[in-house]
Amino acid sequence: MKRQRLRTVTCLSLMLLPGALACMGSEADLDSDAAAERQADAQPLVPAGTEITFHVTENLSTSANRKGDTFEAVVAHDVAASDGRVLIPAGSLAQGEVIEASRGDGDTPAVLAVRIRTIQLADEWLPLDATMVSADLNRDAGDTASETAGKIAIGAAAGALIGQILGKNTESTLAGAGVGTIAGAVVALTSRAGDATLYEGSQLRVRLDTPVPVR
Repeated sequence: MKRQRLRTVTCLSLMLLPGALACMGSEADLDSDAAAERQADAQPLVPAGTEITFHVTENLSTSANRKGDTFEAVVAHDVAASDGRVLIPAGSLAQGEVIEASRGDGDTPAVLAVRIRTIQLADEWLPLDATMVSADLNRDAGDTASETAGKIAIGAAAGALIGQILGKNTESTLAGAGVGTIAGAVVALTSRAGDATLYEGSQLRVRLDTPVPVR
């Protein structure tokens, strides 16, 4: 009798084992599918460190603009992921702000400073946390030697430049000049010709400090 029961249990175990393995395989497949779906649903990001070049679409100057004015720029080139997928297409709109516009008065040069603040992706405006890394300023054909003899500064150096000029002290900081803290995606330029101008077509290149979600 004992041998018969042992044979019965052994047979049942062998009969159940393939089904158990099949069940385990099905659960593994489900877990794999769920992970793939989560990855597909994950919001893609433009990673920190990515550089984006913008074209300014209008002339900005200390004669026509005031502090707080906004302006438009467009993305000059596609920004692509490592797999070639375009995350930010060329032509995407960005919005900038004039953060300082002071005309020269003889001894004091004119100062113009602008910043890229937001970018439009999929009909949504997103804040841009970035640092200006270069500025290729388009020069008007009518520029004279005196007009182009000013200084150009980017990022944190732009704040120092403004502070030195408005504070009328080479050791002055931006805070000392009373115009707040300026850093990040900023370019400042000066001119001793009465007005400083950032011409349409100038290129401003920024590097992202934090990722930008792509909708």
